[in-house]
Amino acid sequence: MVAFLVGTLGFLSKDDVRLKCLMGSAGLIIAVHFILLGAYAGAGAAAIAGVRGFLSIKHWAKPLAPVFFLVYVPLGFSAETYIDFLPIAAGLMGTYAMFFTSGIKMRVLFLFGTLLWLVHNGLKGSIGGTLLEVFFLAANTLTIYRMNNERKLSRDVQV
Repeated sequence: MVAFLVGTLGFLSKDDVRLKCLMGSAGLIIAVHFILLGAYAGAGAAAIAGVRGFLSIKHWAKPLAPVFFLVYVPLGFSAETYIDFLPIAAGLMGTYAMFFTSGIKMRVLFLFGTLLWLVHNGLKGSIGGTLLEVFFLAANTLTIYRMNNERKLSRDVQV
């Protein structure tokens, strides 16, 4: 429930730093959930995402992005089925999004990552995790819509 609330608040935020901070917190909380389920690849990907979220806030940390890409590789060795590769793919996508994009583009990449997590959680039997991702998907979609409308309004005002 805590990860649900923290993550949803993050995706509802139009501020990139607040989003990254809240997603970092949610990632660490979700990692504990997956450890309890015995889904270690998912737990590892979520924990890495949590740390990554906090570090990506700092501009000096951008050179660490390749390290985060490489950290996901060993998680593949803990994969028992193809399903276990979904959070790893989402993590790679999220790493790129957090370190190299911002605004709507970052959120669209998160949207695709959320879809991967949604499938993973559903197939792993995590009812709470599946519902969490559905709400993340809805909150992120709403925020993208709001940000896009603001961008259109500011363009109209300038013309």
